[in-house]
Amino acid sequence: MSGNPNEFGEHLGSFLQQITNIKVMDRFEDVETSLSDVDGLFLTCIDPALCRTREMPNNLGNWCSDLLSRAMYYNMPVLAMCQGMQVLNVALGGEAKLQMDAHLLKKTGEWYQHVMSDRHQIYISPGSKLAAILGSGGFVRVNSYHGAGISQAGQSKSLVSSAYSVDDGVVEAVESPNHDWIIGVQWHNEIYDEVPKNFSNIFHAFVERTDLYAQKTRSVLS
Repeated sequence: MSGNPNEFGEHLGSFLQQITNIKVMDRFEDVETSLSDVDGLFLTCIDPALCRTREMPNNLGNWCSDLLSRAMYYNMPVLAMCQGMQVLNVALGGEAKLQMDAHLLKKTGEWYQHVMSDRHQIYISPGSKLAAILGSGGFVRVNSYHGAGISQAGQSKSLVSSAYSVDDGVVEAVESPNHDWIIGVQWHNEIYDEVPKNFSNIFHAFVERTDLYAQKTRSVLS
């Protein structure tokens, strides 16, 4: 896991309970060492305050990109959320500097202090991996917390968009056709009362994929 679990723990609690071994990545640790004993990479916002900015500090962005690149080399399951999806896009040659004031929280307070977000409608492409995980595609409403985003022009050519914002066409979810399981979503999926109930399937599918990756890795080593 890359990010601060103490900031997201309340919402991520039920998801984290499914995982027996969680390692919080240390950006001062060698990337190869960081990934040596994990079976999946969950990349979220480095800090809640940074979700609302348009830029990630270069030292963090470079480290996260290196981490992702290595995880993808191993074909490791990757779930990238909010700022994590933007880093995923950049790691694969795309851009994530699109100003997204319309998607920012407009109410007083911080979202991690029990403040509801401004939601917006997205369209999930039928036939995508994301739609298969959720059980269907179509129109749904998700939360809005991000101050930066991915435009269709800035999307990496190595990724396929699986969801977009109905209002402005901003890319809301991506996936890699060249890897077994790499999914990126722009919304904060862990806040269950702000997304459809079946969106918890995203976390369940990620856990299942990490288990499969672990089994495959052990069989190769044995």
